[in-house]
Amino acid sequence: MVWACFSNNKLGPITFINGVCNSHVYISILETKLVPFIQALQGDGITNIIFQQDNAKVHTSKLTTSCLTDSVTQNKFSTIEWPAYSPDMNPIEEL
Repeated sequence: MVWACFSNNKLGPITFINGVCNSHVYISILETKLVPFIQALQGDGITNIIFQQDNAKVHTSKLTTSCLTDSVTQNKFSTIEWPAYSPDMNPIEEL
């Protein structure tokens, strides 16, 4: 399994996940990969950052949602609501 992110023309980190990705693993990735990438974007003057993820169970668990909500507040970015059953709309699939 692979986790990756990007913003416009800036590629973020790619993380290879061995084994099962549960909420704890996913939260660790958000804290160690996503947040530093968002902070780097902000350092480059990019604002209005929106984080998009699909409705996978690890993305929508109570634990993940709580941690992501805290991170959104602390790091000044937002999230987007993802329509159910629409994984083909994810732009990272094209990347």
